[in-house]
Amino acid sequence: MQKNGSRLEQLTSLRFFAALAIVFQHLRGEMGVPDVDIGLGQGVSFFFVLSGFILAYVYPHLPDRKAIASFWRARIARIWPAHFASFLLGWWLLDYKIVPATAIANLALVQAWVPSWNFFLSYNAVAWSISTEFFFYLCFPFLLHRWSATWRAKLAGAALLLLVLVWACGALALPVVTPTNLNAFEPTQLGVLYISPLSRLLEFIVGMAAAQLFQTRKYTTGRRMGTAIEIGVLLLCLLNVIASHYALEAIDAMFPDAPINQWIGPSSSFLSFAALIYVMAHGHGRVSAFLEQRPLVLLGEISFSMYLVHQILILYFSNNKGSFARVGGQLDLVVFFGVLLLLSYLMWRCIELPARAVLTGSAGSVRLDFKRLLGPASAALLLWITVATVFTRSGGANFISERDASLMTHAPIAPHSGSVFGGRFELRGLDVRCLPDGIELDFAWQSRMDQPFGYMNALHLVDASGAILAQQDYGQPTRTAMVKAGQIWRDRVFLPASKLQQSTTSIALAVYRGADLLAIDKGNTDWGGRRLVIPLPECQSPLN
Repeated sequence: MQKNGSRLEQLTSLRFFAALAIVFQHLRGEMGVPDVDIGLGQGVSFFFVLSGFILAYVYPHLPDRKAIASFWRARIARIWPAHFASFLLGWWLLDYKIVPATAIANLALVQAWVPSWNFFLSYNAVAWSISTEFFFYLCFPFLLHRWSATWRAKLAGAALLLLVLVWACGALALPVVTPTNLNAFEPTQLGVLYISPLSRLLEFIVGMAAAQLFQTRKYTTGRRMGTAIEIGVLLLCLLNVIASHYALEAIDAMFPDAPINQWIGPSSSFLSFAALIYVMAHGHGRVSAFLEQRPLVLLGEISFSMYLVHQILILYFSNNKGSFARVGGQLDLVVFFGVLLLLSYLMWRCIELPARAVLTGSAGSVRLDFKRLLGPASAALLLWITVATVFTRSGGANFISERDASLMTHAPIAPHSGSVFGGRFELRGLDVRCLPDGIELDFAWQSRMDQPFGYMNALHLVDASGAILAQQDYGQPTRTAMVKAGQIWRDRVFLPASKLQQSTTSIALAVYRGADLLAIDKGNTDWGGRRLVIPLPECQSPLN
């Protein structure tokens, strides 16, 4: 297998900025990040184009079956260990409900090949793009065969395939994003035109074509002109991303639910991304020189792990907002990125690199070097200190006044407050806010006596019969040891839309310690008077 050994470090650094754009896309509306969509999700398209470029540059020839098998083994070693580790992390933090068919598809990295939402967005949803990338890896040796003579035909074929898929989505009247029956195996435009590797193959092949152009038609220029070209192509990408977002809005206003919209939004900047990669690969300007700095290259190296774990951390934060309420404001964002970068570094250093060495057969050349262990050990220590500090700061009781508690509860819910649990805790207020990605609940609790904290609150989402559809228990404040009689504190809990179902009608509350559920003195109760049932407002019903 012939490989090009010259590394293009500036392109490695660019990976970090593409991953960062995707992180901010998923942070919209969280931790002080404005809920404004400016097309940052097109960072995925950048990755597809860059992947085609790098593979065609590093592997200009795969002459025989042995070389192809070695290539596939190297690519699996590159992506699968981190994917598996992030799956385990999500299972631990987010309590994945394992369905054998989807779990097998997800772990085998073929979930994006199935255009049904309960496959391609299963578990760690962002891994769909890794599945799409895996398809590209399998296709690459065949695309590379006689590349210099056939690249035009392959590029045209990928474009034609995209047009056929757009036409098919319209002809079959596929639903746009969500299937009409959430439990059905039903393709959607999202699955066919946004997720499917068949529709994204064009971006990968354009990257391969850019690599051929780089290898056969390099340009030379001075540092000043090189810098001007690099800045110009960066501005081109920025303008393309912004323009494509507004173009999408305009087309959607004229032709609602048009299938082409599912492609324009995520992919329409791919040519400018190819130009950016081609220009930066030359390294003639100050921008590319800046990107070659070691700290930025390191961030690029960990960007794959960063991409895989970021949404798990965001969802964990969203699902446990009550625990983090005392961190507050922009500090949430600082802590989040601190944890994300440290965790990504540890995954890269302790999982990606060793597993890659084992799977590619180069582990024998790796020696134990205690100096090399200093970085991971320091990162692990910093991560532990950061997480411990967050939970220490965020576990205190958020005490409020009686007036705040009374103002918290809106009229439709007011009759359900005032219930006393076991003579210990009185529910003094409840506020339910409907957000684009779920519902947020504020509970005001009052202690009826001087007592230590130590009970758990069971929070159930139930249907009309009282059956539990989803559950999110949470504990009383951990950093405030005692509460005095008459003191009122507020708990905040976020329920993501993924936990809500069409048949959800109410929330049910119980307070317990061990197996002992406290009896409730009044209100609409079940479970022998030990669970309070409160109707949810109407805004939670139109779920997607």
